[in-house]
Amino acid sequence: MFEQGNLLYFNPFIFPDGGDPKPKFFIVLGEIDETILLASLPTSKDHIPSDIEVKSGCLEIPERMVNAYTFMANEEVTDSGFFFEKNTFIYGQNIKTYNSVAFVEQIFSGATVVEEKGKLKDELFNSLKDCLKNSDAVRKRYKKYL
Repeated sequence: MFEQGNLLYFNPFIFPDGGDPKPKFFIVLGEIDETILLASLPTSKDHIPSDIEVKSGCLEIPERMVNAYTFMANEEVTDSGFFFEKNTFIYGQNIKTYNSVAFVEQIFSGATVVEEKGKLKDELFNSLKDCLKNSDAVRKRYKKYL
């Protein structure tokens, strides 16, 4: 389930920092060790500057401190044909590490349900990783796991 490239849907996602649980998508970007995942919580919130056209793929504007990867609405993103209903963004500064053991405990206790939506298409996943690896917005310690 927690394999690199998998798109998961948590209902609800229980935030490690204590934020209000809510349904969230989750993309596994890499594995740091047997229990720690590098991942992103994609969002439909558009924080792209209004003078920039939103289009599919990587957006990197270092002088404006912008790094985002966009999946356009209705664009097939997984090998199973899944697509997001709204434009969906991954922001380089928001990738984080998560404890997979905590997720397994939440699933077995019934605190959350996790649905596998598929594995990101290879070309998309490689493009996403390249976008994040080459961005100053991503912490250096995370880049080696991408």
